[in-house]
Amino acid sequence: FYDGSIYKGGFKNGLFDGRGTIKYVSGTTYEGKFRNGLFHGEGRLDEGSEVYEGEWKNGQRAGMGTQVYKNGDKYTGLWENDQHSGEGTYFFENGDVFKGQ
Repeated sequence: FYDGSIYKGGFKNGLFDGRGTIKYVSGTTYEGKFRNGLFHGEGRLDEGSEVYEGEWKNGQRAGMGTQVYKNGDKYTGLWENDQHSGEGTYFFENGDVFKGQ
């Protein structure tokens, strides 16, 4: 891309589709599935200080996934519209654990 970002993977109708990897100039990397140019299906987003691994739908975290936050906290559970939603477990960096909805 003009900004130096690199995509390697499948295309369909001129859009990212199937398995692929995109490396942004910022250092953020996504490896996984795409549909219609968006993250969709299983994938891993590594933003350097934070990492999400799990399911995506139309470019947003959706379904089961795990997010490790830059402060050391970690959430594993359900996501909807890029937000924690439903059952999950939140592990705080200080050792505390919350399990529920």
